[in-house]
Amino acid sequence: MDLKTMNKLSRIIAIIAIVVAFYNFYLSWTKDESSPLLFWTVIVLVLLSAIIHEFIKRNS
Repeated sequence: MDLKTMNKLSRIIAIIAIVVAFYNFYLSWTKDESSPLLFWTVIVLVLLSAIIHEFIKRNS
């Protein structure tokens, strides 16, 4: 996989993490229930995106 594709993948993962975080916030705000699974999904996606971004920085 080349660096340009990995950069796009990193950004897509970050956008998905932001959407999931806002959805979890919406659930906790409107229905007073926050999903721990969604919280940990956001954490994993953000870490994955950061690792990919760091890998791209080191190889460019």
